[in-house]
Amino acid sequence: MSRRVRFLERPWLTLTVAIVVAGVFSALWLLRSTVQYETDPEPVAAGQAAVGVQATYMLKGMTTTEVLPDGGDGEPPMAGASFVAVKLEYTAAAADDEVICLIELLGEDRYWTTYRHASVRDWGYESNCTGSSGTVLKFFEIPTSAVAEIRGIRVRGGGETLILGGEVKA
Repeated sequence: MSRRVRFLERPWLTLTVAIVVAGVFSALWLLRSTVQYETDPEPVAAGQAAVGVQATYMLKGMTTTEVLPDGGDGEPPMAGASFVAVKLEYTAAAADDEVICLIELLGEDRYWTTYRHASVRDWGYESNCTGSSGTVLKFFEIPTSAVAEIRGIRVRGGGETLILGGEVKA
């Protein structure tokens, strides 16, 4: 007689295994469903500074552009997309601190991170938060249909998240 048939001949063992499996799945589901998700903080109004533990941030503007500057040559966006340029000023809370941040462009129910880098150092900007103060110029390639829904940026850094409100100017 096969091993499988012997297992089924012991109904108490089959029932015990089924109860243990159901208990494990129920515990995992309960653990997953009770996780507290961190929501974004209230956005800082357009033109206002967001003061965090690590630094103070000020969204200086967002605008659409038709080309991504790349070492003097312009690169157009993909078909159906636009570039949104974001200008952000930051100052560290302490003069000897170095600010590190991640900037995301916020839409209604979605966000965009940048994976395209432009040569902006020649213009006096940084591509990322580096040092104790500076101005970051980031470019985001997003669907042209999504430009109207942009509501600001999310800045993550130093263990905190800040939302700066703003509109894209054409």
